[in-house]
Amino acid sequence: YRDAKTEGEWCALGSVKSMIGHTKASAGSAGIIKAALSLYSKTLPPTIKVNAPLKQLAGGATPFYLNTELRPWIKKDHPRRAGVSALGFGGANFHAVLEEYTSEKQQPDWDGDVQLAAFSGADSDTLKLELKSWKGLDWDGLRVKAMRSRAAFKSSDAARLTFVLEREKQDADKIIDTALSNLDSQKAGGAWTTPDGIFFASGAAEKLAVLFPGQGAQYPGMQRDIVCRFPAALDAVSEADKGFGGDKPLSDFIYPRPAFTPAGKQAQADELRDTKIAQPALGAAELAAYRVLAGFGLSPDAFAGHSYGELTALCAAGAFDASSLFALSKLRGSLMAQGVGDRGGMLAVQAPLADIEKVMKEEKLDLIIANKNAPAQFVLSGRTGEIKRAADCFTRRSLKNTPLQVSCAFHSPLVAGAQKEFAAALEKVKFNKPQSRVYANKTGT
Repeated sequence: YRDAKTEGEWCALGSVKSMIGHTKASAGSAGIIKAALSLYSKTLPPTIKVNAPLKQLAGGATPFYLNTELRPWIKKDHPRRAGVSALGFGGANFHAVLEEYTSEKQQPDWDGDVQLAAFSGADSDTLKLELKSWKGLDWDGLRVKAMRSRAAFKSSDAARLTFVLEREKQDADKIIDTALSNLDSQKAGGAWTTPDGIFFASGAAEKLAVLFPGQGAQYPGMQRDIVCRFPAALDAVSEADKGFGGDKPLSDFIYPRPAFTPAGKQAQADELRDTKIAQPALGAAELAAYRVLAGFGLSPDAFAGHSYGELTALCAAGAFDASSLFALSKLRGSLMAQGVGDRGGMLAVQAPLADIEKVMKEEKLDLIIANKNAPAQFVLSGRTGEIKRAADCFTRRSLKNTPLQVSCAFHSPLVAGAQKEFAAALEKVKFNKPQSRVYANKTGT
């Protein structure tokens, strides 16, 4: 294995024995099944009962690492392959190597254990009548009901109710009872939700908008379950890998190998927070999630993006293709990360604008108000020392504030140097007419 690649840890190790014990004469059968399903589903399955690897497997001394988390298996420059070693009783050892039949994930890994129930009708009484017919059903009955409810649902109906059911994790009858109770007690018209995830609306359906987040929203493992289960999401991350290039794939930053210490996990978060990595990673994760939703028939009336998220919004609306998104994301991140010395930071403050401006004036804070997110939520941007001083000032006044997980003072003079080169790159991109309206951060139009 080391001869194939002289540096790094690149081969995931797993064990069936830790999960089901020694299978004696059938040793290897479960391993073959596990490896075949892993190749088929394009996922690296977790191994349980491991708190820390042996010293021989730590620190990159070997090509191997222990995989204790479900992770997407992103294709590199060769077919996916899995080796199986069967160590039988009596010293009979057998080995096999499997290679994927096709590099494409063929279908979603959806086992039916999560169901979306959707009800619509002329009024609340119609919904209550249907809900009562769900009472007392076993899981197979609920699955059939849920499938039929989705097929019959009409967003144009006057009364609409939805909820999610998850097998063995929720009491379906309890959720149905809650829905029935609220349909009786809530006033006719309007909309309401419950803490356990029941959503009701009446009247004409409102228009739908999709908002993509900006830098600071990233975290290791984001959208992992979606990418592991849906081909459209896996393809989006694979495309992002190709657009990112480099010695280390972008997906290795988003879905890093398991870390076994707090310091190790923090190091992975710090790597992903680097602007050069964070922005391309967000583009990959955001587009992956949107493609899955679009596959379910989501058709937004409008798009918007928070800061960096504007690029993903334009791509989702059809203004430019995915390859342009990934190229622009990489360039934007690299340009904003350039420079020496203090790159600054950002601070979210929950208070009315007048209160924030008053504190800034009184304390002579050398910061700018970079984001006006809501009537009582604003983001300040500037040098690191001033951000820390601002946090102390607002805390003393009992105004809630939170440092953002970013590596630069975005929307401030500290990153203004990126504007010219990025604008030149935009001139070379082929823009199409968006399929839906895209709202801009700066103008709101």
